[in-house]
Amino acid sequence: MMRLCLCLVSAATTREGKERHLRRLSHVITTALLPRQ
Repeated sequence: MMRLCLCLVSAATTREGKERHLRRLSHVITTALLPRQ
């Protein structure tokens, strides 16, 4: 899980539109960490 996130972050940082990827990642990470309500 952590490795996959790191890979996505590294791939996102290398490409354009970091903010969009980071926003998606942060949303996905928070959704994954927080219990589904």
